[in-house]
Amino acid sequence: MLNVCKTKALFFITINILSVINTIGMDERNNNNEFNEFEIITNTYDIKIEKILYSEFFSKKIGYENIILELKNGVNNDEYKIIKVKIKSQVLSEATKDGDFSKMFCNQNNLIAIDFSEDFFDDINVKNISYMFYNCSSLLATNVLEYLNTFSITNVCGAFSNCTSLACLPYSNNFCTRN
Repeated sequence: MLNVCKTKALFFITINILSVINTIGMDERNNNNEFNEFEIITNTYDIKIEKILYSEFFSKKIGYENIILELKNGVNNDEYKIIKVKIKSQVLSEATKDGDFSKMFCNQNNLIAIDFSEDFFDDINVKNISYMFYNCSSLLATNVLEYLNTFSITNVCGAFSNCTSLACLPYSNNFCTRN
């Protein structure tokens, strides 16, 4: 479900990116619960993990040694790169047992789109998404609100602040802002 966007041009760009997101890697979803996965579309050509996922969430809380990047085919004649990010489930669960996903993608302005797998947030009681996407100025689309259980979230301060390219956010019927 999409909210209506402000401009037609931006609406079509968002729909196109979402279409790409919804078709990439769907047959390859990992069902053995060894990894939690998400895919990103990025405009950087440097696929070193430190250049793509450089927030403290990934560098210190998760640790680069617990993350696997898989480069997939680019879209639009390699204008963008599609990368599958796999995080060891046990590590993610342990690192986020406090429910803190704050600043996960903070200041990562090379990200165009982020596609979380349907089970990414399973067994995780997310409480804090403050500044999760803060200053992701190139971000056009993410499906985070479709799969995130929002019933226990208590802090959303600045979660999408300065996401100047983000015009629409699809969300599920379970979206709750009561807390």
